[in-house]
Amino acid sequence: MMSEGVTSATHRRFSKTETQYQNQASFLGDIPVEVVVELGRTRMVLRDLAALDTDDVIELNQPMDKPLDVVVGGKLIARGELVMVAERMALRITELISTSGNPKQ
Repeated sequence: MMSEGVTSATHRRFSKTETQYQNQASFLGDIPVEVVVELGRTRMVLRDLAALDTDDVIELNQPMDKPLDVVVGGKLIARGELVMVAERMALRITELISTSGNPKQ
């Protein structure tokens, strides 16, 4: 039953052409995202955290030989190893993670 002043509408489905997908991908390619490379984690009580001083060392749970996780938008997208490029830390990608969460072969 239709209310007064309301008409029925139909919609049709549009199929995207390859060009439209390329245009959409090009548009999305310009959006900046934050990339996080996680070295490791640890738990500390606030007392110990507040007592930290210069030259103190915080041990992390990540073994030195384990690849580092690359996270974008809270999702794991890759793993890699720490390298140095022109006096700066960098990451060499060693494994890409597919959308299903499994490593890409």
